[in-house]
Amino acid sequence: MVGTNRGWGFYGRKNELARLVAWMTSSGFSAVGVIGGRGVGKTTLIEHAAEQLNGKKPFVYLELPTIRNNESVVEVNQEGLTLYESLLTRLGNQGLVEEIKGILGSNCARFMPGIDVANLDRPLQLEDLQGYSPILATSHGVEALLKLGAVVILDEFQNAENLGMLNRVKSTIDGFKTKRFNPSEGTVVLAGSHQQKMLTIMYDPASVMYGRIS
Repeated sequence: MVGTNRGWGFYGRKNELARLVAWMTSSGFSAVGVIGGRGVGKTTLIEHAAEQLNGKKPFVYLELPTIRNNESVVEVNQEGLTLYESLLTRLGNQGLVEEIKGILGSNCARFMPGIDVANLDRPLQLEDLQGYSPILATSHGVEALLKLGAVVILDEFQNAENLGMLNRVKSTIDGFKTKRFNPSEGTVVLAGSHQQKMLTIMYDPASVMYGRIS
């Protein structure tokens, strides 16, 4: 979880905070967008909303890495592996690994193929995923968390397309909204600092995410 120990006050965002808390605590699935340039207080807003959950729901924060258009597949996979490791660490810290495995069932091999997280005493390697993409593994973990009713923050979401994660998130949201998945009280918050890219992702009719984010 992101740290919540701030040395300054939080002002002028009561309405936004109330709406975000309402989405996070709603009785159904929610997909929410939070947009604003770096330094305007997105993360602080999310942190304050998370505090008001009072531990009633699992809360997992992931920051998507920046991927340049000319990066190789190997470089993208390495960035994806770092993101996947971050997810595993957060799941381990909250004691959620076994719960996530139970929810995934037969899909668990795509989330954690052959990896004994508890006894791994070295950094993960791509070979540990036995041919699975780390982005695919991360996406399965996020989907399982949402099925569990968790709040999942995907920060810097404008990087999702270059990372190869945009369509996977779209598919997960569709699964809940079309009731292909069982009902869930999970919330995915898609936050981004590149306003133009985020607005395009959310509101451009040509975007795969169009009409899916509150």
